Amino acid sequence: MPDQLYDTALFITALMETVAEFAYVKERGDYKKSFDIKNVTYGLFPVPTLEQQDSLSELAEQFVLYFASYCIFGGCVAELNQLVKALEDVQGFKVRKEFLNALRGSGCSADYNTSVAELLAVHRRAIDESGILSPVQVFNLAFHALEIAHQTNNIQVMAKPAFEWLNAKWTFVLDHQRFLLKCPAFHEKFITQVYITEGDSWIDKVIDLLQAILPTMGFNNESQLNHILNDMRKAKR
Repeated sequence: MPDQLYDTALFITALMETVAEFAYVKERGDYKKSFDIKNVTYGLFPVPTLEQQDSLSELAEQFVLYFASYCIFGGCVAELNQLVKALEDVQGFKVRKEFLNALRGSGCSADYNTSVAELLAVHRRAIDESGILSPVQVFNLAFHALEIAHQTNNIQVMAKPAFEWLNAKWTFVLDHQRFLLKCPAFHEKFITQVYITEGDSWIDKVIDLLQAILPTMGFNNESQLNHILNDMRKAKR
């Protein structure tokens, strides 16, 4: 992957522009009202008002979660540290204080975005301290990262690093943490087949791997998670 995909400064600039564009279009209703091809103007989108930034904070947080997940999959902790610092006084978009605290690892989860931010902080700390994560923590990050990438229309970019990261992590899990899994021997052959299957898209491969691993988690909402994964697979076609 090009190094620029891990560039915090470029990400912050791109997110400022994205939020400005969303705010501009939202204010005018749709793109047809926002952009007049008969009267083309050039330049940047207006800086969103504080009210507009507030209304788009959930969107901004989703993009932050996407970028942070991508950095985790690449083992780029330095970029994550830069991201957290940059978000402390960023202008042009807004993330909530509780979200930023969760991303730092000093807050508690109150909703979906903060819970994923908290999970990312756990993984970030594990990389820093060479810590060992549980199979549930590994699965949850891969699942939520793919879900957020889908929501932000970045699943094509996220799929390959997510698959490679999950593949490597699950090799460790099967070697050292089998006792934490539900019936690992029953599912191991199928999981291994997913590892070596060729020809599928990276999106299909990472979804296949998540669905192969899912029964070993022992989740009560397994069918719901399977449904979400199937919806992501259908949406990419």
